[in-house]
Amino acid sequence: MASSVLDQLIGVTPRELALLRKVKEVGAASADELTIKLKRAGDDLTPDIDDLVKRKLLVVRTLERNGVKTEVYLTSPDVRPLL
Repeated sequence: MASSVLDQLIGVTPRELALLRKVKEVGAASADELTIKLKRAGDDLTPDIDDLVKRKLLVVRTLERNGVKTEVYLTSPDVRPLL
């Protein structure tokens, strides 16, 4: 399975790697939290998040509280040891 994770990491940009490391450090974060922590605009961050989700390096969970849904991002368990 390690080769599969390494294959997924091929082509990851330095900005995407910083994003992955920040999510691992925080544990779980919404896109809004990540824009603040990484000091990047939301429109700038969204393509990186989408790319990492497609590569299955980030996992998306939807939380609902008081009728409000929020997407939270976590690093994939397979990639955590490599970060």
